[in-house]
Amino acid sequence: METADLIEIALRAGATALCVLTGAGLLMSGRSNTARLGALFAFGAGAYLICHPPYLLDALGAARFAILPLGDLESVFFYWFALSLFNDRFCWRIHCLWPVLPVGLSHLLVRVMPGTLPAAAAELIGAGFILFFMAHTITLAIRHLADDLVVHRRGFRVFFSLAVGLLSITMVVMKLTDAPDTVLVLYSRVEAIVAFLLALAFGLWALKAREEIFAPPQAATPIGEAQSVIAGIAPEDRPVIARLQAEMSGGRYRQPGLTVGELATIVGTTEHRLRRLINQGLGYRNFSSFLNEARIADAKTILSDPEESRRQIVQVAFDLGYGSIASFNRAFRDATGMSPTVFRRRELSRA
Repeated sequence: METADLIEIALRAGATALCVLTGAGLLMSGRSNTARLGALFAFGAGAYLICHPPYLLDALGAARFAILPLGDLESVFFYWFALSLFNDRFCWRIHCLWPVLPVGLSHLLVRVMPGTLPAAAAELIGAGFILFFMAHTITLAIRHLADDLVVHRRGFRVFFSLAVGLLSITMVVMKLTDAPDTVLVLYSRVEAIVAFLLALAFGLWALKAREEIFAPPQAATPIGEAQSVIAGIAPEDRPVIARLQAEMSGGRYRQPGLTVGELATIVGTTEHRLRRLINQGLGYRNFSSFLNEARIADAKTILSDPEESRRQIVQVAFDLGYGSIASFNRAFRDATGMSPTVFRRRELSRA
């Protein structure tokens, strides 16, 4: 066995060990779905790494039958983890199992019927689903980056999601293009190096972000009730909170397209500091949630007022700073469980 092969084995074994340790740590310390799904992803990534290349799989013996399915579904586990991490409203339910079927069956057919037309078709379909999962993950990572107030999650969006997503996409493309053996061997060795670095980075990130991301989310404090949490805020940050409270009380949240950077300039602080205060001081994980808290409270008052009964809901939405009636309806339904129209009809019937 060549020295390069031994180095690759050592890197894959080390990356697998890091993944298992990270997964075990998340299971022991995390009490949220994000922690559990992160652990599942870590175990799946470790299983995938130890099952490739083929001579490592042969060395596993009978244990391969337990490890292989876990490694085959690594992309699905990562997709679930990304959905849970980047969407605070995501809740894992039994219907979320659907990605297991196409990806799992494609791997099964390739192994049971190698070289056949059904196996080739299954490999193509499975690769298509994996590409979709990774592309969706990258989209999620980028789309709401500016809205995210959680410091360690913002870093994860940019670095780890793009790295894992692009690595998985490259792996699928290499398989589908039927690359020469020399290219596959080179890719396998590069993959081992990158995977080890990613496993190390993921472990360090999970350890550092454990309390901020993997603990069960706490209820946020509306800016109008900031006095209830003022004791837990550093003295040097309290003037910023006071200015923020004054701006929001004056209706700053009605400004269309308001960003956290613009609000930071208005209250006289840096964007990073304001993100930290709204997140760690008040408990909000997204800037849109912070704005919606004030906007929806204002909307309830307007829609409950008989004197405002002739005012069109679309006008209420625009006056509150929403860019469209659809975004207002969605935010209102998330907060109240009903549409603005139903809420207004109920409240006016009580008047």
